[in-house]
Amino acid sequence: MSSKNITLTLWKMSGIIILALPITYLYLSSWTKRFTSVGNNKKPNVSFASVNCGNFCLPENQGGKNAEPISDDRTLWALKHVNDLDHFPKHKQPFISFLRNMRSKYISSLQSIPQDERLTMPLHQPEQRYKDKGYACPCKNLVTITEGGRLGNKMSQYMTLLGLSKKFNFLPIISRDMYRTLTSIFPNLTIPSQDILPCKCRWTKVPAEVVRPMKSKEELFARGKNIYISEFPAFVEIFQQFHPTVMKEFSFSNDILLEVQEYLNQIKRQFRLRMGFDLLANVTIVGVHNRRTDYGAYLKQKVYGRLLSVSYFEKAMSAFSRVHGNSTMFILTSDDHRWFHQYFKDRQDVFFSFKNWPYCRDNVAFDLAVLASADHSIFSFGTFGFWGAYLSGGETIMATNFSSKSQALLLDAKAYIKRWNFMEDPCLRGGKVAEECSKNATKYGLV
Repeated sequence: MSSKNITLTLWKMSGIIILALPITYLYLSSWTKRFTSVGNNKKPNVSFASVNCGNFCLPENQGGKNAEPISDDRTLWALKHVNDLDHFPKHKQPFISFLRNMRSKYISSLQSIPQDERLTMPLHQPEQRYKDKGYACPCKNLVTITEGGRLGNKMSQYMTLLGLSKKFNFLPIISRDMYRTLTSIFPNLTIPSQDILPCKCRWTKVPAEVVRPMKSKEELFARGKNIYISEFPAFVEIFQQFHPTVMKEFSFSNDILLEVQEYLNQIKRQFRLRMGFDLLANVTIVGVHNRRTDYGAYLKQKVYGRLLSVSYFEKAMSAFSRVHGNSTMFILTSDDHRWFHQYFKDRQDVFFSFKNWPYCRDNVAFDLAVLASADHSIFSFGTFGFWGAYLSGGETIMATNFSSKSQALLLDAKAYIKRWNFMEDPCLRGGKVAEECSKNATKYGLV
């Protein structure tokens, strides 16, 4: 190679190096500034995500919204044992300072939560490690509950779990779907979702009726490290024991309450005009719920019962009208709107939540909020009607003797809610239809 070519090659290499120097400088200075701010104990720009990383996330870039979750078990372990890492090389110390800062933020956030509501998630420790589907998970002393059924079932499961957690002082947690369903209606819920867990936990399944008579936390966790309560629990005695907590947890969102209040004001105005009352006259509202559709098959199979007749609702409504006078109006809700409308559309004191307010975003949540906002309640059976009446807090009439086998929710309501009244359907005797009603099945709504 000639000296001319060598000189040209050297000039090209020098040019590349000169161009690369500013880029290298900017890159190194940005990282030096980032770690120096943490090493000097300045407040780093850190965001803690509640999903996938168990409250442990890397710092956001320039205040952005997308935090990168820490999923490495070694990093989580380092957060636990960060005080033992001083022997690391000096170039690693900025990262160790960052870990210390994260740990102090996590501890301070826990200290701001009341002790009885605190959910402390243990970090990875070597002696507690075990494998579950490829994850090393530190879960211990957690209790969750089955998620099944519709809104009323989910509310019963949630409050049973919360009540037991307060009674036995354990850490409750619910599924992601239950959390999303309930918090969309009740934003003040305190039980967190399983999203906060840094890994998948192994659960020991325990039937609800086995948990019910237990007297202590030790008795519960003798069955496993983490407990999964199965079946469809609705422990009414727990609801009664923690009644103020129930009312606080199941507080409706402001959006739903505003919709319901506007609806109630509208139909009260219509009712006063219908009855010829003064526009400022007092009106007593009775919420009525009738569970039908698929519940008929459930009653027949499980408790040898059947759906109620028109006579039950007429009898219960007459009882309230005798006590509160002709200023009593009834709001009818049901999962079978046509049935209610067919038999009660001609009554002047009756309104239908599904008919008069078709523009609400969530009909189920709206109906429940209407029932809860009423002064008094009438319902047939099922958890949805139960919660509408329970949250209302007024006088309540619940159906009884509609089956030949006892129903658990009815037995609990009779045993623990003293202010409720229980009324038989004139057409039913232990699940069997009376002869007169059988002959006129269409008239009594028994078809």
